[in-house]
Amino acid sequence: MKNRIIDKLTIPQIVVSIYLSLILIGGFLLMLPVSSQAGTWTNFVDAIFTATSAICVTGQVTLNTAEHWSAFGQTIIISLIQIGGLGFLTIWMLFFTIRGEKVNLKQRNLVLETLNLSSSYGMQDIVKSIVKVSLTIQALGALALSFVLIPRLGLSTGFFIQSFIVFQLLIMQDLIYLEIV
Repeated sequence: MKNRIIDKLTIPQIVVSIYLSLILIGGFLLMLPVSSQAGTWTNFVDAIFTATSAICVTGQVTLNTAEHWSAFGQTIIISLIQIGGLGFLTIWMLFFTIRGEKVNLKQRNLVLETLNLSSSYGMQDIVKSIVKVSLTIQALGALALSFVLIPRLGLSTGFFIQSFIVFQLLIMQDLIYLEIV
């Protein structure tokens, strides 16, 4: 078996590496001109701050999300919020479960550490439950908001905004002020 760098890393080092990679990829994507409504490059610090805030679900921003970011940029932000809220390793474990692949001991320990579980017994069921409950609540919230936003803003805009709002409200519980122009 090849001697890979990841095999030498401890569990906390792997977790930090994964989140750092996600932040850098998200920041790079947010820097691109396609991510801003003006079609210009976004400052590195603003893009990285936004990506970090999204993946860590703090809700802090340096740029007005509705005014600065295009639909592509907002989709990147939603995706980072979703990954951060559910946890990267929860999503990763779900994919392993769906594909029917076995998880090795180091991978199990990594998931146990990030989900703060004491035993791997029933871990796959817990991961499935986390994802099912989260997606069900998001779907119900989206359905409720669609009755107001879709008639008011049209199908595509109303659907996009209600999806964005649901993701933010459910995952970033510290969001207090909401204004739709």
